[in-house]
Amino acid sequence: MKLRIKILLLVLLPSMVIFILALRYLNLQNRELAIKNATTIADLYAAQAANTTKVIFEQDLSVARTIRNSFLNYKDYSQKERDAIYNQILAINLLNNNQFLSVWATWELSEINDTWLDPYGRIKVETFKESGKINFYHDSLDLDGDDIKGLYYKLKSGEVNELLVNPYIYSYSDNDTSKSFLETTLAVPIIKDEIFAGVVGIDVSLERFQTVIEPLTPFERSFVFIVANDGKIVAHPNRSLQGKTLSNAYISLNEDVLMSIERGKPLQLYIKDQADEEIYLSFVPIKIGNTASPWTVGMIVPSSVILESANKNYWTSIIVMIIVILLLAVVIVLMLSSISGPLSKTTNILKELERGNIQQLDKIKIQTKDELGMMASSVNNLIDALNSTVDFAKKIGRGDLNAKYKLLSNNDILGNALLDMQKNLIDAKKSEERRQLENRKLSWSQNGITQVNEILRLENDTLEQLTYSIISFFVKYMSASQGGFYVVNEEDPQNKYIELISAYAFDRKKQLTAKILIGEGLVGRSVKEKDVIYITNLPEGYMYITSGLGDRTPNVLLITPLIFEGHVFGVVEIAAFEEFDKYQRDYIFDACERIASSISNIKKNVKTNELLKQSQQQSEKLRAREQEFKTKSTELERIQEEVATKQRELALLLEIVTQRAAIIEYNMDGLIINIIDKRTSIIGTKIKTLLGKKIAEIAIEAKENKEWFEQFWTDLINGKIRKRKAIIEENKQKYILDETYIPISDVKGNVYKIINYSMDITETEEMKDKINKLKK
Repeated sequence: MKLRIKILLLVLLPSMVIFILALRYLNLQNRELAIKNATTIADLYAAQAANTTKVIFEQDLSVARTIRNSFLNYKDYSQKERDAIYNQILAINLLNNNQFLSVWATWELSEINDTWLDPYGRIKVETFKESGKINFYHDSLDLDGDDIKGLYYKLKSGEVNELLVNPYIYSYSDNDTSKSFLETTLAVPIIKDEIFAGVVGIDVSLERFQTVIEPLTPFERSFVFIVANDGKIVAHPNRSLQGKTLSNAYISLNEDVLMSIERGKPLQLYIKDQADEEIYLSFVPIKIGNTASPWTVGMIVPSSVILESANKNYWTSIIVMIIVILLLAVVIVLMLSSISGPLSKTTNILKELERGNIQQLDKIKIQTKDELGMMASSVNNLIDALNSTVDFAKKIGRGDLNAKYKLLSNNDILGNALLDMQKNLIDAKKSEERRQLENRKLSWSQNGITQVNEILRLENDTLEQLTYSIISFFVKYMSASQGGFYVVNEEDPQNKYIELISAYAFDRKKQLTAKILIGEGLVGRSVKEKDVIYITNLPEGYMYITSGLGDRTPNVLLITPLIFEGHVFGVVEIAAFEEFDKYQRDYIFDACERIASSISNIKKNVKTNELLKQSQQQSEKLRAREQEFKTKSTELERIQEEVATKQRELALLLEIVTQRAAIIEYNMDGLIINIIDKRTSIIGTKIKTLLGKKIAEIAIEAKENKEWFEQFWTDLINGKIRKRKAIIEENKQKYILDETYIPISDVKGNVYKIINYSMDITETEEMKDKINKLKK
């Protein structure tokens, strides 16, 4: 065989194999990436639909929980008050939520009727719209016993915490059965002090989920659908399949797949559809609240659509391979006309390429510009191109989507295909990042609402405790710097004002202006206008935030009113250095709506709780005093014996004193309450005529020098001992007494009576007067 032919065969055939393997490798990589990219996008779209559906259901379930929480004080009202208030709550929630078909509540008779002694029996109150009007329907159920197989009993027995009912068709009009709805029911139990009292339920139409799935078509002939826990189709682009079971729509689904849907497990698989076409099917479960029956979102993409891009790149690679091999053959033929040395080296290089050793090859040194030099240059360029392609493919495989790749020319089909693949992956990643950002925002808001609801449920003992828990949570959750919770004080309807009831990280200056008139300042204006105020350039000195770096003025202020049924209960004020996004402001507004509905009840309960707490404290003190009394009973008995002895001694002493003087006791109003006078001649009148009289009635000074007498009695009340010569008129007879007034105090030092020690010195004074007259 001639050397030219031998060289041609030895170089061309291995080169073809190497190119085929290399291109086949790149094609397989491209095919796998295309399939992975398509299925990932399909899974993401299914997850997006699942998250959207979950958010919708969670919002409805949150309304049901809010209604349930407002019903927990049912025992505080009479039957008539409870019916009026709770029926209004049901109607308001039906009007405020157009997606609701009905809002209802079921009550255990044993909880609301003291005469009903059976553990079964319930009444149901349902409100629904008909012809634009709100109608109420009342019914009595389970009067002969509970239906232990029913969904209501699952909530009553605690088998499930919350309930999401499988789809069913229902009509709210007996006269027009054509107005039927494919709907579902969300229900939560009413539990007071661990006692089951009833259920709050919401009936919602499933038609709105069509708007969730219809826009989600990332690929041609792809679509999203929603399936309930029992396998019924809730939403589908083909509306005729709504309400039918999934196994009827896709007969190739086996029992294992249906069981996975029922158990809420994610699943991806390939099946045949009715047209015997292979499709990719992705299931994403939806876990809603505390329900035990998850629903599922499905995404269908035909396999032919997924492989379309990969097949196109495959044939492009084949054409490129053929072109490259032909060019290589021409180069080899031309190169054979030169010396065999470079050919031998080139052969060795090609053998290395045959073994796949691309990156460790030494390039051919170009010594001529003839055909052999061109061949060597082509081989060198081929080595560079393959190394660059392999490096680029490896970087893409490692997830480095920003890797650089230089095209060999404008007609580099393989390079352009790789760059297109790179661009598609980047676009898919950006799309996923945007979706994740929106989901994070939505999840952030929902999590915040859930935590606020939890605070409202747990921290409702006092208004101060609740508001501080909320404002401190808001400041931390919003990454703010400080916040205040203002409440409208309506104790005086003619003089309402706004007071700062709770604050977080407020400066002292702000605390001193904690009471604000309605319409005054930003807070007062927000209450008066019932509107949100958002300022991104605060006036200097409006408020300060103190840190280790000194006092700083915040840049942003958000003031949101607490409005419920058109009534403003207060304001939440949050300050920060960084601006709040719209979704954060919307979250605060939604949360404040929920907070406002709770403040009214809390204000009513605060006084009751305080009285109860005072009663409990007094009971504790009484028990402590009782124990102390028992402990000291023995000591008291001993003391009582000593006191008895002292009393006998004092009685003897009093007997001696009263032989010479009279003792008169006054209360704090100057009324004589007791007289001890062994000799009535001391006071010159009978005791019975003085008892019950006031000192002001019998003391001459009280009439002649009223100002002096009032000061005299005031000193006694203040604990001062006073002396005087008293002149008393009784039956037109004047008596002069030498009196010492002594205030008597209790153990706390409070004066409770006045004792007057009196001696009759009438005769002595008259004698002095006579002597003085004789001297004159």
